[in-house]
Amino acid sequence: MINKGNITRRKFIGTGITVAATATVITGCRMIQKNRHPVSSPAQPWPYPEFDVEQVRRRGYEFNYEKACMYGVIKAIAASAAVQYPYPWNTLPLDAFYYGRGGAYSWGTLCGTLNGGLFVLTLVLGDCPDAADDLMTWYIKTPLPTLYHDAYCRFRNQPRSVAGSPLCHQSIGSWIKVSGKGIHTPECFERCAKLTGDTAAYVASILNRIKKGDYKPANPLPEEVHDCLGCHFGQRAVKDDTITKMQCLDCHEVHR
Repeated sequence: MINKGNITRRKFIGTGITVAATATVITGCRMIQKNRHPVSSPAQPWPYPEFDVEQVRRRGYEFNYEKACMYGVIKAIAASAAVQYPYPWNTLPLDAFYYGRGGAYSWGTLCGTLNGGLFVLTLVLGDCPDAADDLMTWYIKTPLPTLYHDAYCRFRNQPRSVAGSPLCHQSIGSWIKVSGKGIHTPECFERCAKLTGDTAAYVASILNRIKKGDYKPANPLPEEVHDCLGCHFGQRAVKDDTITKMQCLDCHEVHR
């Protein structure tokens, strides 16, 4: 064993290991600190600007071609809001909303445009049944897609249809009946892209009216829905056996 001064080789090697280990711990701590997310989760409600409705509409149309309908609506609003409010809007995990395509993984349930629109409304307003009813009722009774896209779209002056339902399969089916085009045609993809833009635009218009302080729901629930719910929903109803706000008579016959 070599002894130089009072430090043996074993002590020297041990000291080196200790120093190296200490440096690793320090470096590791620095790496952890560096990689730790510095921003807390944003609380609701999220701030938003006054939207350029037609810009939102076009963005919804274009983003639909990236990852479908739900993604397209949310990204159209988020990209527009992030110009003025990069935080918190740039924190949204947008790719996660791809699941809403085709009524949730092509199950044909709630239309992805509505799924995305309701997400945005709830994010910035909290619990908002009036705004939600407005959006849903607008969707089921409005002839869509609108013609506002014709300046930049792939197919101009496409046929319009009334969905009569918030369900994806009924909405698309209604359009196929009037257009004669199949689900997997470029024309149907285009129709859905326009629908995405139109829904994003309507969400933006609701938020603009709320921001101005003059909001009143423009699309109340259809009267026949109230008639049905009077008997079929609620603890005091004749039959407390259903929960819905959809148009009942598309599937059920009138009965008194």
